[in-house]
Amino acid sequence: MQQAAGKQPIPPGNQPNPKPNPNPKEEESWDDVEPEYRYGAGARQQHGKQGWENVQAKMSEEWNDLKSGRTWDEVKGRVRRGWDHDETGKK
Repeated sequence: MQQAAGKQPIPPGNQPNPKPNPNPKEEESWDDVEPEYRYGAGARQQHGKQGWENVQAKMSEEWNDLKSGRTWDEVKGRVRRGWDHDETGKK
């Protein structure tokens, strides 16, 4: 519904939808999850040539240092999606 209203982007057809909120008491808005996607895309721009598997541990440490209130395990999927979606960091 929010995608149709232009409030959330429609994911590309070749990518799965983000996993639902593990705590479904409250729906998450784009504003809630955008930092995770942005972090993944930014990391891809900076470290893309090294590959996800090679920088994931460093990203985990950096994310936890941000003290965002969410653990790496909670955000890893969204960060990865941001990483995968960013086209500028491709080899």
